[in-house]
Amino acid sequence: MARATRADVAKLAGVSLATVSHVMNGRAEELGFNPQTAKRVEEAAAQLGYIPKAAARAFRYQRTKVIAFFMGEVPESLHLPVFNELLLGAVEAATKADYFVLPVVLPPEQSDLIPQIIRRTLQEVELAGALCEVGDHPFEAFDLLKKSQLPVAWIFPHSLAPQVPECATFGIDEAAGVRELLGQINTSVVKNPVYLRGPGPLTARREPFFELFPHARTVEAESWLSGAGYRALGSCVANDSHPDLVFAANDPLGLGALNAVRDLEIVFPHDIQLFSYGNFDQVQSPLVQLSAIHWPLTELSTLAVESLVDPAGLTPGVRNLPSTARVRSTTLRP
Repeated sequence: MARATRADVAKLAGVSLATVSHVMNGRAEELGFNPQTAKRVEEAAAQLGYIPKAAARAFRYQRTKVIAFFMGEVPESLHLPVFNELLLGAVEAATKADYFVLPVVLPPEQSDLIPQIIRRTLQEVELAGALCEVGDHPFEAFDLLKKSQLPVAWIFPHSLAPQVPECATFGIDEAAGVRELLGQINTSVVKNPVYLRGPGPLTARREPFFELFPHARTVEAESWLSGAGYRALGSCVANDSHPDLVFAANDPLGLGALNAVRDLEIVFPHDIQLFSYGNFDQVQSPLVQLSAIHWPLTELSTLAVESLVDPAGLTPGVRNLPSTARVRSTTLRP
């Protein structure tokens, strides 16, 4: 079956080609079209399955609605939050502003490929702007994007955003929520604290914990998934005097630790206190709710997109969102 054309829609709706173009590009109200005429065009387009080409719209009105989102690697499990939460916030904010987000995944530990990926994207897609998750890549790897004249929001989900000349940077204060939560629970009884983490670089979320407990042990699980958290804490309890406070560096590790403690019939929170980093609902136990630090990833990408699509919003400077405490039943109040 041949693809429906603008002429087919115009014939079915009984209007001109120009009227179809204006209505399908969302300009009917702006140009004063009769609402019934616009409705007739939209119904004809729906009946025929007609969708105007994005490239033609961008050329005709000298604008595009596509925002590229240059992101880090896809996680090994879709329960790991960075990719999902950042993308969710960006897509929702863009949709509200009538924009479209195009995810572009950057290969892990291959910064030399980033210029090639950026060049190809800029060549193939007419963009209104870009979000860029810097992650573990050096900032210099994105020089081509910085020189592109596109509006760009630079996102640092694991750290405070740096001050970069002529750039708008967005980051997260990971330590703020940990410090807040430690101030709201009973730490006076803690003798054997443990920081449970997965592989990879250390982040600022651990710093307040070791400031308060410089003698704390670090237990590294083989991955960031709940099964690894279960095995790591189970082994820790079996081989040593068991910890009385565990800070899990993400929610899946925290959920695994929680299940290990329950299977060992250790009482929460009197024998062991436990809190995690993230506060994402999909990994919360239905029976025991983890105390957690809320990691504002969705809010971060939402703010970046809102600034990007607002002509007056994307000004150079640093914007950092604080992480915040959520105290629940796995920790003791003072």
